[in-house]
Amino acid sequence: MLEALEKSEDAVALIEMKKTDDTQNMHRFYRMSLQTDLFGNISFLREWGRIGSRGQIRIDTHEEKAAAIKAMVKLATEKQRRGYRLACRQTTPPASARAQPASQS
Repeated sequence: MLEALEKSEDAVALIEMKKTDDTQNMHRFYRMSLQTDLFGNISFLREWGRIGSRGQIRIDTHEEKAAAIKAMVKLATEKQRRGYRLACRQTTPPASARAQPASQS
């Protein structure tokens, strides 16, 4: 799944992962998203913590979207190896594929 994401042209809006283990009272979340900042750079936002808490936030800035997606995929793969499971993935299509409003005649 993550390999396909790295090769796609979609602008990834959000990846949310969760790790729960009732025997260890472990209920964690990890969210990753990409956003464009005011200077045209791509901000890679990460938020993590216990489910139900506000958690911690970290923002890394990348000049190119491909580098930000690569960092996101690498981190998501690492989290999957540590037991996190995909809870949500939302993407937006590239600008060239978005539907144009129909012209009125």
